[in-house]
Amino acid sequence: MIKNFLARIGCLTVIAVTALGAWHYRDAISASLGRVEIGISTSEPSEGLARQAEEKLLSLSTSESAAVSLSAAELQSLLTYRVAPQLPDGLEQPLVDLRDSVLIVSAVVLPDRLEAYGALVVPAMMVPFVLQGIEIPGVDASGSDLLIPLPARVAAIDLEDGRLTIRMNVAGD
Repeated sequence: MIKNFLARIGCLTVIAVTALGAWHYRDAISASLGRVEIGISTSEPSEGLARQAEEKLLSLSTSESAAVSLSAAELQSLLTYRVAPQLPDGLEQPLVDLRDSVLIVSAVVLPDRLEAYGALVVPAMMVPFVLQGIEIPGVDASGSDLLIPLPARVAAIDLEDGRLTIRMNVAGD
């Protein structure tokens, strides 16, 4: 009986130490699972910058422009003033973050206000695993990344010096 009691205490101690270690190293564990943290917007959005970004994007379809370049402030303004009003109730505070070679778009999700879309709440650490199981036509979901193919007319999208540059195939290419 004492041997059984000591075995249970030993198991509980191992579980407690493992849980404490996982909690202490939760940031490193989240990073290794592909979780991306976004804090606050690095640029102040404005209606003027949103209009400027829209005009640049429209110039791609109305002229022979081969490329446009958008700053992080223009992208955040476009997201805040043009995209955010179209988001469903329950998605708020969309943010854009330009990193070395990655464009990250995030938003605050309020599950209790997403009633039309179901009440499935997924812990942040489980998002990469859930994304791997989702099948979206034309989108490759792997880890915490959603890889979306570019339209045929878009030659490339580059991220350099805090700017997003969209290069188009010009007629004759």
